[in-house]
Amino acid sequence: MKKTAYTALILFALTTLIFSCSQGPGSKNVLPAEKAAQIIKEKIGDPYYLYVNFSTIRSNSELGMKLKTLIDTGVYEYEWGDVRKVYVQKKEEAVSYSKGDISINLSGQLSGDLAVQKVYLDKIIKVKVKKNEAVVTYIERHEPSDIYDIIMADPDAKETLEEARKAGEIEEPKEKQITLLKENDAWRVK
Repeated sequence: MKKTAYTALILFALTTLIFSCSQGPGSKNVLPAEKAAQIIKEKIGDPYYLYVNFSTIRSNSELGMKLKTLIDTGVYEYEWGDVRKVYVQKKEEAVSYSKGDISINLSGQLSGDLAVQKVYLDKIIKVKVKKNEAVVTYIERHEPSDIYDIIMADPDAKETLEEARKAGEIEEPKEKQITLLKENDAWRVK
């Protein structure tokens, strides 16, 4: 009877030791998918925009007139050769239309990097944590930008957009990876 009790006590002690070790320092290195998503969104933005350079937009087209209303919010302009540049304030409306610089040629034509896709973090696929480093696999989703329909209605702009697609400037959503580091009990993008 003493042998059985002694064996049971030893087994209990070993089991407790094994479970406590398995939940030791490594258990603090857990990174929930929701937390990983929050860190990624803070770093890359949610949404962020994919821009394509459009040159020689006619100022009397619907796209040109839309950009002119955006130019009216410009805060800084300067002359350079035959091109005048207007810097559009980085408020939400401007970001969803343009990177911030719109050039106006003396001929009246406009050029600029215009937003064609809104990019959102869709879901976290996998979080692999090893010591104080985590590799997060995720996928994004794309939605048309606020100016997309106007771009597609303009024959010249539509052609520029199709060329950008063929050149791979606008890629389809695919799995991506990002590395996060843990410092002082806080995770950040490497």
